[in-house]
Amino acid sequence: MGFVKNGLKFREVEESDLPYLRLWRNMPEMAAGWQSPESVQTAYGQLEWYKSLGPWKQAYIVEDQSVVVGLLRFTLEPEKRRGALTGTDVAPNKQGKGYGKRILRSGAEYILHDLGYHRVTAESLDLNEGAQKIIIAAGFTHEGTLRDYVWRNGEWRDWEIFALLESEWRANYEHQECNS
Repeated sequence: MGFVKNGLKFREVEESDLPYLRLWRNMPEMAAGWQSPESVQTAYGQLEWYKSLGPWKQAYIVEDQSVVVGLLRFTLEPEKRRGALTGTDVAPNKQGKGYGKRILRSGAEYILHDLGYHRVTAESLDLNEGAQKIIIAAGFTHEGTLRDYVWRNGEWRDWEIFALLESEWRANYEHQECNS
């Protein structure tokens, strides 16, 4: 099961995707800004992650015209009508082409519009300024900083929190429709 948004196809991660994702996520250019040397993806760890997926924790391979361009991960809290985009990765050979923003916007639209949730968040390590720019460009508002929240590369780092409300998404979406 999956969905299509903004010209991108989102399909559920399958076990056969894991070797490719592990290779991809362990590339130095993919880990820049968030991953520490001790967090290298192992086959066992990735299989455990895959087994943890389900109705409230989901992961999707993102394709553009049948070519893999990224990975979107999110969690859902249906009783609170909120979701969290917990990870957006763009394939190394597709970076710098606008896919990060499209993937984030699509994930937010799916959670806020299709699922009818009230709020969606996105988060970033303080070092990952590129991700923060993309999150803001996708319509999210910076809400705050969790100070010394994550241990990375032998030091405590801050964690940045961003959010988009259903009313903000709707106002932006309706504005885009009126101007198209």
